[in-house]
Amino acid sequence: MAINVFEIGFDKVIDSSFIVGSTNYSYAISHLSNLIEKLEIQRKLQQSAIYKRLEQDILRGCVMPPITVAFVDEQIQFRDEAQVQKYIEQNIQSAFILDGIQRLNLLKKIEDQLSPELLSNGLIVLNILICPSMDKLLYRMVTLNNGQKPMSPAHQIEILTSADVGFEELSRKIKTEKDGYSKDSLNKSDLVKAYIAFLGNSVNIDNQKIIQSKLDELIAENIIESFGYENERIEFKQVIQLISDFSSNKALFNWFRVGNNLIGFCVGISKGFQHIRSENPEMLRINLEKLEIVFGSIDKSKIRVSTFRRTMVKNFIENYGVLKDKSENEILDFLTRIV
Repeated sequence: MAINVFEIGFDKVIDSSFIVGSTNYSYAISHLSNLIEKLEIQRKLQQSAIYKRLEQDILRGCVMPPITVAFVDEQIQFRDEAQVQKYIEQNIQSAFILDGIQRLNLLKKIEDQLSPELLSNGLIVLNILICPSMDKLLYRMVTLNNGQKPMSPAHQIEILTSADVGFEELSRKIKTEKDGYSKDSLNKSDLVKAYIAFLGNSVNIDNQKIIQSKLDELIAENIIESFGYENERIEFKQVIQLISDFSSNKALFNWFRVGNNLIGFCVGISKGFQHIRSENPEMLRINLEKLEIVFGSIDKSKIRVSTFRRTMVKNFIENYGVLKDKSENEILDFLTRIV
């Protein structure tokens, strides 16, 4: 048995095909559980009493809750269920598990205890998404995982960026802590933070005054609130391409290497994209130098420097079309009135 397809629908919020199907335990172990192992950063596998009980229930023949599988691909107009089934089976190794990692891991763990009958006939219902972008997939992943004890938004985003590496345009300039940072590389953790900030439309992603569990909840709510109902939202891959293009200018690349600049830029770019994308790199450099002069005029003893920098960069990028030809004093007056 491979994949059975029963229904084909369409999720209008994330512009994605939504397929309801099923498979058996044998196929899930051989094809779906491997999708967990391909990710660099894993969700910590839980050993709670609930999963111990589920193990016993599986061996007794229960039907598990549906597993959610997703593909990132362009919209495909499927003619019928047979075409969908063929697509899924041919591309299954490029899929993600959005919901059901723990269950699949448990199933693989007890494979030797499963009878031949259960391997062949044990039913796993599948919800399958074919999504046109990583941003939209992330939005759906957050809505799936927040309501139970969730992965943090940062962890969810790290999983997606490490698996699909939607940052290929900057891959030669991105290094992780494991690789060893250098003056010629961007910090990947800063880029992940910038992605979180972009999706949630907020620079407030690591507030030390808020306990981590509550902060994760607020970030998830920001992502859901800011993402789900915007028709003209730009995709983060467009932001990455923009940063990559500007990074050919050494001064701009060094500016992006400052994590707070990168975060502020990625939040502000949603509104400033049309003006920034058509800007000459040298002119952007000149205007960012003016911003640095403005920042130097701020009394640092009265602000939280990192948050204030992110916010100033965000507001400057959002209003770039208005501010790019202004003097330092005019920029200072404008930004200090709205910070």
